[in-house]
Amino acid sequence: MKSQSNLCEKCRSAGLIVPAEIVHHKVHIEPNTINDPNIALGWDNLQALCRSCHAAVHEAEYNKNKTPSRYSIDENGNVII
Repeated sequence: MKSQSNLCEKCRSAGLIVPAEIVHHKVHIEPNTINDPNIALGWDNLQALCRSCHAAVHEAEYNKNKTPSRYSIDENGNVII
């Protein structure tokens, strides 16, 4: 977050100044990836996002994969089980 001045990377690329609240893992942490430091902590896998952008990223991934998940994200970026 500090490396991005606590600003949402997606919003900033669109010319908007929005505080980031979530560090998103582009490749998700799962049981088979949690011990891989490149996935869990690698700079290239981390992205500072606001709640709205984080929810949009997960919604897009869900729609792309059309795989059921035990979790979803609401419009505020909160996890829904």
